[in-house]
Amino acid sequence: MKGIVFTELIEFVEDALGFDVADKMIEKAKLENDGAFTQGGNYPFSQMLKLLGALSEITAKKPNELLFIFGKHLFSVLVKLYNKDIQKVGGALEFIDSVEQLVHVEVKKLYPDVDLPTFQTVSKDENSMVLVYKSEKRLESFAHGLMIACGEYFNENLDISYKTISQEPYEVQFNIKKS
Repeated sequence: MKGIVFTELIEFVEDALGFDVADKMIEKAKLENDGAFTQGGNYPFSQMLKLLGALSEITAKKPNELLFIFGKHLFSVLVKLYNKDIQKVGGALEFIDSVEQLVHVEVKKLYPDVDLPTFQTVSKDENSMVLVYKSEKRLESFAHGLMIACGEYFNENLDISYKTISQEPYEVQFNIKKS
């Protein structure tokens, strides 16, 4: 997993909960690198799970709830990096539909070895879409947070539900509707 996700998680915890909580999270996670991450580095996904587990213990929030909140936060980082491209797309559903072509292509240019989830649009009209998320990392709560923040960015309320449709390979179907 790319280091930028780790550095952004730690920065998010510092901003939202304070430096003490971030330090406690890192200490409790007992990471091999003691929480020393660089944005361009590659780190085992297991370290993210350890950080989330530690933060879950500290905050008494479930890891999926924390992933959702972090996903919402990380969209603001994407806006800083890709604001012009995001604005060109026009709306939340259009942006979500273009993640593979717009965001993932750019991320792969910067980090050719990155392991990204895939998003496949099954159906789409002007007010709704069905999307399949595929990733063995099972971060659909994180993707959900990103999508909700995307709707907020475009001043569109999105009703999003999702369900696991396959365990092997792991796939989740998102049903997204403008409300």
